[in-house]
Amino acid sequence: MIPSLLYLGTSVYLLQLNKSNTDALSSSLYETTEKSTSFILNADRDMYQALTAYQLLVSGTLTAEEKTSQLKVLKDNIDQTNTRVGEAIAILKSKELLQTAHTESKVTIEQSAASFQASFDQWSKEANAVVQAGNVGKGVLNETKLAATFEKGREGLNVIGEILDAYATQSISDIKQQNSKTAQGVYAGVGIIIVLLFGAGGWVIKKIILMVRRILTITGKVAAGDLRHEPQATYSQDELGQISESVDYMVAKMKGLIGTIAHNTQFVHDASVELSDSSKESAHAAEHVASNIQEMTQEVEIQARSSEETSRAIEEMAIGIQRVAENSSVMADHSSLTSQHATLGVALEAAASNCKYVELSRAVVDDGTIANSEVG
Repeated sequence: MIPSLLYLGTSVYLLQLNKSNTDALSSSLYETTEKSTSFILNADRDMYQALTAYQLLVSGTLTAEEKTSQLKVLKDNIDQTNTRVGEAIAILKSKELLQTAHTESKVTIEQSAASFQASFDQWSKEANAVVQAGNVGKGVLNETKLAATFEKGREGLNVIGEILDAYATQSISDIKQQNSKTAQGVYAGVGIIIVLLFGAGGWVIKKIILMVRRILTITGKVAAGDLRHEPQATYSQDELGQISESVDYMVAKMKGLIGTIAHNTQFVHDASVELSDSSKESAHAAEHVASNIQEMTQEVEIQARSSEETSRAIEEMAIGIQRVAENSSVMADHSSLTSQHATLGVALEAAASNCKYVELSRAVVDDGTIANSEVG
């Protein structure tokens, strides 16, 4: 956009300058100088024709018809001279050139025009007076004062012509100088534009290269597993800045993701270690429990055997106790029987008469199975 805008601006400026120069040339060389000079030259020619007609009229060699014709020529050329000089002065006045001065005499166009008009009007008046008076001859033809007046008027036209020529030459010189300055300005502008473009292009290319190298460095480190890259504090407000910011954001997100994965991996590892330790402890505990269970089983078996033995002992004790009870009952019975027998024995002893009874009584005592009735 910058080269396009500069080229557009330069083109418009050059077109405007060319139009301005063309207008200046048209105004100074054609509308002003060319037309004004043409009017002045034609006026000078008309003056000579008027002078020629005057000289013919005072020569005394013309017929009446020729004299009438030359009078008309004199009058017409005087009028044309005044008209053409007036038109030239009007053009110069419209272009504000009446104060343009001669390079040597410093006489302005306005002063030269006034001098011409005064001298020519005086010559015209005196020439018409001589013609109307009918004066002829060599003396009238070579009248010095009238010729001086004519030359003074013509000199005013010559000065105006010289001023216009100098003005045209100066205008061309100014336009050439202006074109030269314009060319220098254009060349300088083109040079500045080239320098700016090269500078801007070099700066942009350098910026792109630096950004590409930075991204290559970052991606190379990331590919190698190095995520210690720190993002920039600020970024340029262009596409390159956006790319650089996106790369830094990507690396930061990758760093965070990998950090999270590493943290979770460490957590899983720690949990696995704890689980392994717990499994080992559980195994030890299970072994210990199994050992305890085995010992308990053995103790239970022992207790079962003990219980069985105790049960048998208790049963045996119960049987023994029952037997003891039975024996006690028997003994009680025997005691009672013995008491009875003792009583009876006392009685028997008292009788002592029957030995068979004594033997039977002993047998009953020893056996304990014979009823009292039997004993009796």
